[in-house]
Amino acid sequence: PLGFLNSGGLISVAEETNQANNTVLAGNVIKMWQRLYAPYRRAAVWYISPDIETELARLTLVGRNASGNTSTFPTSMVYVPPGGASGSPYGTLMGRPVIVTQHCSAIGDVGDICLCAMNKYICAVKAGGVQSSSSMHLWFDQDTTAFKFRMRVDGQPELDSPITPRAGSTTMSAFVTVAAR
Repeated sequence: PLGFLNSGGLISVAEETNQANNTVLAGNVIKMWQRLYAPYRRAAVWYISPDIETELARLTLVGRNASGNTSTFPTSMVYVPPGGASGSPYGTLMGRPVIVTQHCSAIGDVGDICLCAMNKYICAVKAGGVQSSSSMHLWFDQDTTAFKFRMRVDGQPELDSPITPRAGSTTMSAFVTVAAR
């Protein structure tokens, strides 16, 4: 399978101005959300490296209060930890589930935090499904039977390039990550 990180449809949003190395900021998350094609948001999921989890707990939004002064909003505006207000076994970020996986890149590398609509990833399995075979001859002297299972599979994103909207110039995709920082 090609994977989404190697596809031409992947969008890597730029880091924030003066962003420290190996960090994730609320601005990164908001830019990623903006670049995810709106019709795909309902099925989107965040995949993060385990090291990103502590970064998410520190997220804050800076905005303006009723009198026009700059103020910092609480972290729950962006990230809700597992078992928090949502009561979910997964945390949520922008209302979508956050799945922690060791298969994401190290913090600071492309692919450490990914926003994906996996229903836009096509997976094909060769007809015949799983093929299995066994042999008692391989480890005959150990009274052991060897089993082998084989399945041929391939996959790639549905789109091979980002989507250009009818109005505006900011491209969008089903697969978004943050550039290396």
